[in-house]
Amino acid sequence: MDATHTPSRSPGKALALSLLVPGLGHRYANGGHWGKSGSFFLAADVGILVNLLAARWREDDLEKSYRTLAASQAGAEMTGKTRAFFLSLGSYNSSNEFKDVLLRTRQWDRIESAEDPANYWDWESEADRLDYRELREDADGMGRRASWLIGGLVANRVISGVTAMLRARNSGGADVSAHVAPDPVSGGMVGTVAVRF
Repeated sequence: MDATHTPSRSPGKALALSLLVPGLGHRYANGGHWGKSGSFFLAADVGILVNLLAARWREDDLEKSYRTLAASQAGAEMTGKTRAFFLSLGSYNSSNEFKDVLLRTRQWDRIESAEDPANYWDWESEADRLDYRELREDADGMGRRASWLIGGLVANRVISGVTAMLRARNSGGADVSAHVAPDPVSGGMVGTVAVRF
């Protein structure tokens, strides 16, 4: 972290400012200077937020695409449907095929819903069904990515707040550093904090 330090700063205020805007608590603790740590947390927050907005936009775009495909190529009514309907729509070529499976497996409680004309579909081709399923799964993936990024925004604020609080009450003997970065394996965020005396 940065060498500049003002020990008379309020740890509580540094924490609150960082929870509001990551890095702002470091600026306060550093006597008005952003420094490396404050700049890092602010840049991380902006980066995560941009990625979150992009993921939400992509999720919405994919959802519109798979709904349009199902309506035009399978004759499906997409309004007010549950997740179970969307999953079945991608797994069976028609609602009649789906109903036959329910009958064979004796899932009597689901038969009435499957027979409802509002839940009818019949794919023109298996290729269209597979395209639909891929689009829907991609949209789900974007939704999961967005959830991870929201977690990253929270983690960035917490880590920024804790390190800013430590800096504000530190008498100068400790060096606190923290990093939040995307995890390429899980798609989420990974944070680390180190305190050196």
